[in-house]
Amino acid sequence: MEFLRRKIEKLLHIKKNDAVYNINYDALGGQKRVAVIYITKILSQQLNVNEIRHVNILHAFQMIKVLIGQGYAIDLYPCASYTPDSLKYNHYDIILGFGQNYIKLCALNPCALKILFVTENAPWTVKDNFSQRLSYYKVRHGKIPYTLLRTQFYNKEMFDISDVGIIMTGTYNFKGMQNCFKNAFRINVNALFNPDTNKCPTKDFTSLKTNFVWFGSNGLIHKGLDILIDSFAQLPNYCLNVYGAPGKEIKGFSIPENVIIHESVNVFSKDFIDKVINQNVFVVSLSCSEGMMSGVATCMAHGLIPITTKETGFDDVSGNITFDSFEIKDVVDVIIKAANMKGEELQALSTKIFEYSRKEYSLKKFESSFSQIMSEVNKIE
Repeated sequence: MEFLRRKIEKLLHIKKNDAVYNINYDALGGQKRVAVIYITKILSQQLNVNEIRHVNILHAFQMIKVLIGQGYAIDLYPCASYTPDSLKYNHYDIILGFGQNYIKLCALNPCALKILFVTENAPWTVKDNFSQRLSYYKVRHGKIPYTLLRTQFYNKEMFDISDVGIIMTGTYNFKGMQNCFKNAFRINVNALFNPDTNKCPTKDFTSLKTNFVWFGSNGLIHKGLDILIDSFAQLPNYCLNVYGAPGKEIKGFSIPENVIIHESVNVFSKDFIDKVINQNVFVVSLSCSEGMMSGVATCMAHGLIPITTKETGFDDVSGNITFDSFEIKDVVDVIIKAANMKGEELQALSTKIFEYSRKEYSLKKFESSFSQIMSEVNKIE
């Protein structure tokens, strides 16, 4: 199998993400050593903040910064399947991350404190909830279309071997995972912030309140976009603007005229403010299972009002409107009720969401929370 993998990598010219060793190493010794299994490419490419498309690159930097500040010597490994040849030669006090290299390093360091960094929901929850969504699609459309579920980076073994969980999610999802660990800590996702928006945008909420945006990525049935499309088909006077849906998935759906499929948009661009933020009032997510959906957090940080399932990761946000069911009739009712709010109510709610998100989903907040968690972890014997 290993021989086959290497042959495929060579044939397809797949570039390996090598490990990065000895970050913050002190030659005088006396340091604790930590293996971080996450994103190695952050230290091997030029960084243009205005081109960042995913928040994980930013918080990965801050995690490294915090660990340096706490005096650790750090080796950084890719969370993908590729295993650096020198993996087996290192000894660690802490293993922090996820993925197959996390499992391998935990096995090689049985006395290390094992910290699973969780950015998704529990794999068994993902499986069960997604199965329900596929069944509901089949009931409505007679067959299950060709579709892709997001790549899952977690399995039950990772939970079973871990001592500590740092879980990026809301309180609802957190309660379903916290008992898997001796110690569990919840942390918020960080959003992307367009630098041209420092205050909550003002707009005509009365005329725009039937405009909704879905701001996501792949795994459209997993994220409930199929149900939203079918729901908006029953709401011809409402509009759903869809950003980030992969073409190979969306082409399998029957799209009504009031569901507009847009190309992906850079959050740091003028188009994001003009078209996504200023032309919509609500951001919607009907996901069956997330850690904490960063696209929703980013839209909230620019004043869009969230309407989400608890599983999307925002159940504890004051002002969040919740889908308690994924049945189309119930989804339609929630959408109509939200759009029936008065313009001044929506403006006040938008401002509240904006101010909350600017604080709670900032990179500064993430860094502070991660630093506090690691300080608590240092007390664990």
